[in-house]
Amino acid sequence: MRQNLAHCFFTFFILLSVGSSQAFGQVYFLRDTFCSNQILIVNNHLYSIDNPTGTEILPGAAVNGADSIIEVRLVFFQPAVVLLDQVLCGADTLWVNNVPYHAGFTIGQEVIEGGAANGCDSIIQIQLTAGLAPQVDIVDTLCPGAFITVNGRRYDQDNPSGFEIFPGATALGCDSVLHIDLFFSDHTLSLGEDLTIESGDTVCIAPALNFIPSSLVWSTPLPCNTLDCFPVCQPFNSSTNLGLMAIDSAGCVFDDNLVITVVKATPIYAPTVFSPNAGFPNNRFFISAKDGITVFKTFQITNRWGELVFRQENLMPDNPAQGWDGIWNGKQAPPGVYVFWTEATWADGTSEVFSGSFMLFR
Repeated sequence: MRQNLAHCFFTFFILLSVGSSQAFGQVYFLRDTFCSNQILIVNNHLYSIDNPTGTEILPGAAVNGADSIIEVRLVFFQPAVVLLDQVLCGADTLWVNNVPYHAGFTIGQEVIEGGAANGCDSIIQIQLTAGLAPQVDIVDTLCPGAFITVNGRRYDQDNPSGFEIFPGATALGCDSVLHIDLFFSDHTLSLGEDLTIESGDTVCIAPALNFIPSSLVWSTPLPCNTLDCFPVCQPFNSSTNLGLMAIDSAGCVFDDNLVITVVKATPIYAPTVFSPNAGFPNNRFFISAKDGITVFKTFQITNRWGELVFRQENLMPDNPAQGWDGIWNGKQAPPGVYVFWTEATWADGTSEVFSGSFMLFR
């Protein structure tokens, strides 16, 4: 009778073939195949893979009262052994025979009862290799507006961190994990709000930075290029677009623009009433001007009938000594309304004509 080693032993006889009768009894041949973990008990003797053959004598068991002989010839199958040798990646779990194998438990043996083709048990030898998924960290500080592309995904200020998986990228065939964590420079540069000024007005320029730049580059040259000489105050006679580029120690570029729009508002001032009898300088009719005007190329005065009573060229603004003293043809001009006309030259070289009227009284 076949029994597993863990089972109780029973005695019984399997007679497969009968030999020829002899005077002392009969000879029986017991031939069979067994699994390696099975046993057979014949005549209270145990037969196994370690004891597959033998001769058993049964006294007086033959029909003629003689002894019977049993020749035991057993064949035992070795168990089917399968080697499971593979890589177990990361936190993966491999279940074998309802037993979990993982990175902390990689070696074992599982018996699959009746799993072999011949009906015997099969044995699975487990020898796993733990292939931990490596994690590579990319931690970096980028310039504002910069980005990197990883695994087809863009990482920028709106998407500064994440994980990327590269399937089967390691030498063992496991996935590789890349962790991205980006930071961006918080440096700032400002030239202030755009300005609208009158020609000749003075503007003070003071760049506002929260870092010490390694270099400063102006698109329109200024008298200085270092922070210690600012603010720079100077007049502007034409519209200007000032651009500043500052580079920090990491090579990040920051820039800003300041647009100064220059308008030519009425730049001259002339009295509406004039008396030659007043004290100096009020006894002269002259024209004042803002800084945008550099010279009066022509200055003339006529009476109400259009007769020229005074003419002067290349007058400087705000110069009463070059003004009209109320004398016409060597005599005092009569009281009344007079008209002036002048061609003024701006600091940018352009010219503009201005005119007006005033009252002369004595």
